[in-house]
Amino acid sequence: MRKNKPAAKNKSSQKTTSVSANANGTDIKRKYPFWFYSIPILIIVLFFLLLEGGLRLFGYGENTPKTFVQLTGSYPNHLFFNPEITKKYFTNLKKTPAVIPDPFLKEKSPNTFRVFVLGESSAAGWPYEPNVSFPRFMKRKLEEFYPQKNIEVVNLGVSAICTYTLRDIIHDVLEQKPDLVCIYTGHNEYYGALGAASTQSLGKSRAMINFVMSIQNIRVVQLIQNIIKSVLATVSPEEFTSNETLMSKVIGESSIPYNSDLYKAGISQFEGNMRDILSACQKANVKVMVGNVASNLKDQKPFVSTDTLGLEKAENIFAQANAEYGKGNFSKAKELYIKSRDLDALRFRAPSEINSLIKNLSGEFGTVMVDVESGLNSFSPNGITGKELMVDHLHPNIKGYELIANLFLDAALKNSLLPDAANFKIETGKLTSIESVFSPLDSIVADLKLRTLLGAHPFVPKGSPNLLRLSFKPTAHIDTLAMMTADRMITLEEAHYEMADIYWKNKNVQAFENEMNVLINERPINQVHHMKLITTLLSDTLIDKAIVYLYRMEKYCPSEFSTKRLGALLLSKNRFAEALPYLEKDITLNSNDARAWYNLAGAYYGTKNISKAITAVNRSLEISPRNALAQTFKKQLEVLIGQK
Repeated sequence: MRKNKPAAKNKSSQKTTSVSANANGTDIKRKYPFWFYSIPILIIVLFFLLLEGGLRLFGYGENTPKTFVQLTGSYPNHLFFNPEITKKYFTNLKKTPAVIPDPFLKEKSPNTFRVFVLGESSAAGWPYEPNVSFPRFMKRKLEEFYPQKNIEVVNLGVSAICTYTLRDIIHDVLEQKPDLVCIYTGHNEYYGALGAASTQSLGKSRAMINFVMSIQNIRVVQLIQNIIKSVLATVSPEEFTSNETLMSKVIGESSIPYNSDLYKAGISQFEGNMRDILSACQKANVKVMVGNVASNLKDQKPFVSTDTLGLEKAENIFAQANAEYGKGNFSKAKELYIKSRDLDALRFRAPSEINSLIKNLSGEFGTVMVDVESGLNSFSPNGITGKELMVDHLHPNIKGYELIANLFLDAALKNSLLPDAANFKIETGKLTSIESVFSPLDSIVADLKLRTLLGAHPFVPKGSPNLLRLSFKPTAHIDTLAMMTADRMITLEEAHYEMADIYWKNKNVQAFENEMNVLINERPINQVHHMKLITTLLSDTLIDKAIVYLYRMEKYCPSEFSTKRLGALLLSKNRFAEALPYLEKDITLNSNDARAWYNLAGAYYGTKNISKAITAVNRSLEISPRNALAQTFKKQLEVLIGQK
């Protein structure tokens, strides 16, 4: 007997939760209340809130670093660029780039002219120490122009970042009430942290990246990032353990053909972030200068040449440029060098489109554009920037950095961005001596940094031994110290101290002074460096030299040490009027110092104020009644009073 097949169920009858029938058999859609649909969303939100609360309860994660912090109790009145800030942008690297701890007053004084400089490694001054970065050149020149002002030029340049970082910190910068913001950026839009083709990228959506950056304090976000980081470390452990240079580590996509989607993403990213940065400055009514970026045109061949539809290979165009240069056709050669750079598919040098955007955005927002590219070309042989001003593909040498500083200051002067600007002028091509800010030790350390970079990928095939670095052979103790510094076995400060001691023992006073001056110019508010220099000079009774450095210490980091010694030494030179304010200040610091009162009495005597001199010497004797010198001096003063 054949069984009857069950009747097929009507599909609509299965949706009992949403469909029913009325008396006439007509289907009617049932309407659920709003809360019914909200329940799944609320459950998800509640889950993440509980997870966030649990993570915080058990101490997971940490607050994202503030942009500016007080580093130690030694500098209670100053803020610094936070050394931890780069961890926010380089989540896949164990060793993140360092920042420059330039100090600025926590409470801006009325007499302060404050400048912030934003940028990448070229702003930081790589491969040199910050002393010869272009912001430091600017600071020293401004201090020369305005000796009565407190000049603050805060260098926020960091290696391997791009405009995402600048955009992220700009509001914190503006909160510090700068008088001027200078920007020099554009080379790192592809490989800088969060850039379009970087290993540190979060994707290509600018809106998404900036949103993620804004929610970094959320512990759930940190948990997700750490999970991703752990997975990446398992998949590509060499990203975390290799000895590659930072330049090599940040390359995510080594071939970005001209006008490709990835190329356009980098350009779009730069434009959007710069627009946000300039808009924020405009709203805050802060003056801004933006420099277009220069690179090595003549002496840096393309890293990667690709077949791009309708375009010749970059390496072929570079060869044509060299040929035209050899014939003396410099204008044509320059055009070809620029084209070759723009077609270089490994995009460590900003293409021309970046500089075009800088020009257009500067015009749109009314900011001052500094034509660094043309400026460096004009100071280069035959008008084409090369090894004469560049140490590699885009980092200037010391001369190049000072020229950039001059170009910024000249533009600031011409556009009335400096106080009392009419009182001086900038000689753009004039360079200054750098002995007091850059020593032979610094030069060797910079050379080792360059060898490390130029001997590694992408300048040589990936995985090749660094023959440039290996070929360096120390021939003197200074070379050994430089190698130990470059290999992070000792700090550069320790190396400078050791060299200073060597110079002093060898009775080379000038070299000793220069070595100590490098440290003082690098950290002007560090009292220890000043005291080391001054006490060493005084140990050999080099009083005149010590007085010069005591004046400088009083300017940058006054203390009882500098006040007392400056007053006493000026008095010993019979410079009574100059000594008097320091001796009076010394008394306010320590009113029970018999010697201080005795010295003050001498200054009053030298300035012919006998009554005050007697008062001061009497106070000295109250503290130390048996002081024979004070007793004799008092009798002499009483004789003078009696004669009157």
